[in-house]
Amino acid sequence: MIHKLYMRDFGCFHDTTVSFKEGYQCLPGPNESGKTTTAACIQAILYGFSKDSPARKLYTTAYEDYFPLEGRDFSAAMELEVGGKRYVIERNFIKEKESLKIYDVAANRLLPDSEALYTFSGIAQPGALFWQLSQGDFLRFFAMDDLQSTGSEAIFKRIQEMKNFLRTNSTALDVEGAFDYLAKEKKALGTERAKKSPIGDNRERLKGMEATLADYRAKSRHLNEDETEREALLEELRVLKGRQKQARDKAVLLPQLAVATEEVEAWDRALDENEAKIERYERKRGKGLSRGVYYKLAGLAAFLAAALAVFFMTRDRADLASLSALAGGVAFIFALIFFILRRLTLKNIQRYHRAFYERDQLLEKKNARFNWFDALVEEDITMENLVEAMKRRARELEKAPLETGIDEKIEALQRQVGQADARREEKDALERKMQQTTKAYEDERARGKALSKKLALVEACESILRELDDAGRDDFNQAVLEDGARYMEDLSDGRYKKIALSGDGFVLQKSDGRWLKETQLSRSTADLLVLSLRLAAVEKMDPSIPMVFDDGFVYLDEERKGRLKDVLQKLNRQVIEFTTPKRERSTD
Repeated sequence: MIHKLYMRDFGCFHDTTVSFKEGYQCLPGPNESGKTTTAACIQAILYGFSKDSPARKLYTTAYEDYFPLEGRDFSAAMELEVGGKRYVIERNFIKEKESLKIYDVAANRLLPDSEALYTFSGIAQPGALFWQLSQGDFLRFFAMDDLQSTGSEAIFKRIQEMKNFLRTNSTALDVEGAFDYLAKEKKALGTERAKKSPIGDNRERLKGMEATLADYRAKSRHLNEDETEREALLEELRVLKGRQKQARDKAVLLPQLAVATEEVEAWDRALDENEAKIERYERKRGKGLSRGVYYKLAGLAAFLAAALAVFFMTRDRADLASLSALAGGVAFIFALIFFILRRLTLKNIQRYHRAFYERDQLLEKKNARFNWFDALVEEDITMENLVEAMKRRARELEKAPLETGIDEKIEALQRQVGQADARREEKDALERKMQQTTKAYEDERARGKALSKKLALVEACESILRELDDAGRDDFNQAVLEDGARYMEDLSDGRYKKIALSGDGFVLQKSDGRWLKETQLSRSTADLLVLSLRLAAVEKMDPSIPMVFDDGFVYLDEERKGRLKDVLQKLNRQVIEFTTPKRERSTD
């Protein structure tokens, strides 16, 4: 039950506290006095400005309706008692800084955030935490604001909800509608025999794909055998090309080898001779007079001796002049000898360099022949054993038999290999098709599993609904019917005695013993039926849940309203009724 309601800033209220007492209490007030705002504040604290939608936050339009025009806050608090414990709920409603705090007064602690607060909505609902009650059921059973409509369609919709409640303990579940929906879903899914239905079509597709894959596998095995045959053809072709090359080598290469061998032998002999020349020139080069310093010195000595001879002759020293002339002659002879020796040395050096050049030319020719022959053979050879390798290859070619018709055999094999390559491309294309078909098959299998799972879910739902429907006649619901009949008798002033639920709906027994179907009731009697059943259901629920009515029964005449007031006063729970005096009655 609610003890106090504090509206700090809510609608037209600012720092306003309202206290409530136990049991039934009627709070009359003129229009625009804030009755509807107070009732809305109670609902907002318990459920927020939310819609029942667990998946996300959905706000009702009432948020804008009760946002205060003045003040910076939009909040309220409530003190209530649940299960013998007192709690204080403080709530800030502003979306940008929305908050909810629930205090356990006796334990002096703040309750932690709980998943139970979000059972029915993405916005926290203390009503769901304390009573496991959705906002929709709170408004139906404890505010009954949907009974203000007097239209017959709306009234009989409420009757259908009560039938569902008796069968499933929920007003939100339409059993008959659910059975119809599941039957349509089951029919839409079909069976394996119905080939045009999703399940039947899936089965036929799977059969077709299985047959196609089996055919592909058979072709693949055949093409794998062709692949083995292709490898054998390639090996045979390789051998024939080797023999073809050997035959061509015998016809073409053998004469070339003979000439090349003679050339290389001649180059080797020339290289040997060249090496001997180089060694000889190197020995001579050590003693040569390649530099001109010797003959120049001898020439200078001859010149000096001649100059001395002339000098002594001018001094009439004939003896010294003769001696100087003799020395000059000897020096000149030595200069001439040194000059001739230098010329001979220079010629030897030129021959030495020419021998080196000739050796390089011979090596270049031999290297070219080496490269030519190395490309023709598979064995490893060196420059030193080139002649031996060429003679060995020539002997092999001479011993090899001369085959004919090899070109025709190779051409025939190449055609067979070409055909095998075409089959190989066919195999590659087949493998791609197999991969695509296998993927489509797996997708179709997954689709079939999803359809089977959906069908199993539909059948499970059908079974659960059937169990719920069968359980609708148990002792609990029978007690609700009996209590509802009691309330119906009080509200109708004894005109109706019993309520029963048949396969066709509710039936009521009048005081004279006659039974009436729900479809035969007047709108006002149908209203009383729904009200009686809801009161009977409320009697079975948590007694701490308050009932809050805002001009909830203005559609009743004064006589029925008086009888309803007597009934509400006898309820074992808090009942708060906001009402407008008769002379000012209108929508608040």
